[in-house]
Amino acid sequence: MFRRLSWILLIAAALPGCQPKQPQAVACTDPQQGCEQAGVKVRFSAAPTVLTPFMLVVEAPGAKQVSASFAMLGMDMGENRYKLESLNDGRRWQHSIILPVCVAGRSDWQLVLEVDGVARVFTFSAAAR
Repeated sequence: MFRRLSWILLIAAALPGCQPKQPQAVACTDPQQGCEQAGVKVRFSAAPTVLTPFMLVVEAPGAKQVSASFAMLGMDMGENRYKLESLNDGRRWQHSIILPVCVAGRSDWQLVLEVDGVARVFTFSAAAR
């Protein structure tokens, strides 16, 4: 009994260390100018405004797969995940994005960009419409 309990406690203590670490967020104060994290650059074709399409362009040389999701901390904004399309130049990916309206009036967004399974986080503000 004690031996079984010891194993359970050991496993429970190890589990928090098994959780993937959330990458450090990079503040993207001007998404049209773009920003960079760990060799990956992101740029928006227009200032982000809710319910208004803009193109997300990602430079990720040699990437095989790129996806993006958009969220607000502590607020469910629904499914906002996009699989970016390669521009077939071996380095750029893009997709048209439409951000939903936040009924609470918030404008603080997080872009979680996954490049070949590795996450990078960018924060930005989006104007209300």
